[in-house]
Amino acid sequence: MCRRTRTELRQILRGLAVPLLWVALGWGAGAAACLGAVRAAPVAIRAAFGEAGSAALAQAGQAIVYLPVLARSAQAPWATPLAPATRPAAGATGTPAPSATVDPATPDPATPDPVTPDPEPATAIPSDFAPFGLVRLEPELLLEGSGSIIDSLAFWEAPDAADSLLLVTAKGNQRVEVWQQPFAGRELPALQHPSFGTGTQVNGIVVDQALDRVYVSVSRPASTVAVFDLPDLRFRGQLVAAAVDLRSEPNLALLELPDGARRLYVSADDRVYAYDPESGAALGSFAPAEGLETLLADAFDQVLYIPDETHRSGIYAYRPDGSPYRRGGETRFGGQGIFEADAEGIAGYRCPADGRADDGRGWLIVSDQKADASDFEFFDRRSWAHLGRLQLAGVRNTDGIASTQQALPGHPAGLFAAANNDRDVALVGWDRILAATGLDCAKAPRPAATVTPVGRP
Repeated sequence: MCRRTRTELRQILRGLAVPLLWVALGWGAGAAACLGAVRAAPVAIRAAFGEAGSAALAQAGQAIVYLPVLARSAQAPWATPLAPATRPAAGATGTPAPSATVDPATPDPATPDPVTPDPEPATAIPSDFAPFGLVRLEPELLLEGSGSIIDSLAFWEAPDAADSLLLVTAKGNQRVEVWQQPFAGRELPALQHPSFGTGTQVNGIVVDQALDRVYVSVSRPASTVAVFDLPDLRFRGQLVAAAVDLRSEPNLALLELPDGARRLYVSADDRVYAYDPESGAALGSFAPAEGLETLLADAFDQVLYIPDETHRSGIYAYRPDGSPYRRGGETRFGGQGIFEADAEGIAGYRCPADGRADDGRGWLIVSDQKADASDFEFFDRRSWAHLGRLQLAGVRNTDGIASTQQALPGHPAGLFAAANNDRDVALVGWDRILAATGLDCAKAPRPAATVTPVGRP
């Protein structure tokens, strides 16, 4: 073939490459037809122009060669599907083991979209509790311990309330503060362990009340979740163990599934990883709509609540597989200008008030990390309606919060706890909060005995 003909062919193919690319990206289903035409192009070129034409195609058609990759990268990130959790085999030791998983930052093109539930009717769900506006209370206790830059909190409810513990992570010096009831003046030796590493932030914490275990998440470079028995804090093992990068402030949520199995969720700035806490198996991951740190699992409704940490758009709800959870036609709440700063810690309160059972009613509390005075925003658990906000005098810049409904000496309805400006923990009795807000499980409409959890398939 003459040089002029080869040159003209290159120009023609270069001119066709970009239009074909945009057609494929913009028309979705039409992309398949375009790709078919592109794949057939070498045959047609070879027939019309011989091997020289094929060579020209290879030189001029680089944009076409990578069309499937470009089309894929233009789509929204796909989740790595979460596999169904399995019960451990009989006789299994239950010791978590390190497990590897593929970094989903470069998803496999064969990965399917996560299952998206059919939209539910946009029917308003009545609230179980009346709004209460703004309530201000004085903390009853302030606990300043050995930790530096404290972050997340968790209660362990002992069979004997006198032995119950409050656990507080400290990012600045790689430890967990341990406080025994009645907490004031009862700081025990801090939990420190080689798995926490050096140059890390010991950030997230969640307690498995049924199995008497505590999970502690540690940032890069360790990128691990250490597991300890309660109350003796004996080390059991690790999950993740640097198999993925947990970034700077990983946090945790533990969900009990309907079959009794458990799923541990680990946040990593803009992604959530799921693990079987018994076997250590990686079950998949998903990317929430907004950046996150904290998360809360609600076993009754099988929902994972994730506050938007940075953009004040509210709290997003997800099913155990990472797909959006819809209620009243919505997948999030609290985004109507309620938050003035970062939405940080999240905790739940369930009815009946003793916390020993769960009928689906209650409320969610999310900390609004204001620099002058933290707001603790209350939302109805079933309707997601905003009920009001609580302030604790002198408490500001709050990260983690925690709640226990266990009757404790001096606190018959349990305690609410909040981190205060990276330094100490403020506590106030639920009896005082309930009296000031008017929230009362006994007076709220009680669901029928056969009630189906709202939003559960």
